[in-house]
Amino acid sequence: MQNTLVKESEDDRVIEGERELIADILAGNHERYYELIAPIERRVYYTAYAILRTEADAEEVSQEAILKAFRGLRTFRGEARFSSWLLSIVGNEARMRLRKRREVSLELLKSPDNEDEYTPIELAEWREIPVEALAQKEPRALRKHWRHFRRFTGKF
Repeated sequence: MQNTLVKESEDDRVIEGERELIADILAGNHERYYELIAPIERRVYYTAYAILRTEADAEEVSQEAILKAFRGLRTFRGEARFSSWLLSIVGNEARMRLRKRREVSLELLKSPDNEDEYTPIELAEWREIPVEALAQKEPRALRKHWRHFRRFTGKF
């Protein structure tokens, strides 16, 4: 029980210190923003990296999230820790980056001859056909099954 009380009072002190720091930053002392993000810089990067799995994207998303948090600092309500708010921004930015990676550009489907008209290009079917895959991987097994099938059904 006492550990819970100590942790709550410690959290309250941290939140109060963050509020004072944020008030100072919003008053024009922008240089102090680094003091606010310095304790969680690594967590910001590792959160982005855990979602994106590439160092370059994680660095970019971390920087974008830190800037976005700075620009939106006035909207921070202070009900929880600043780190929670910033990490939620990081998570959202990283997921947006993933969505952008997965989007297929329609520009690739446009015909280069006629830029104004949309003409779909025939797309290749990438899935394997199971019978062909089996024939390529195990021709002996397929022949054996085929002979059994012919004997059983009397067809072919």
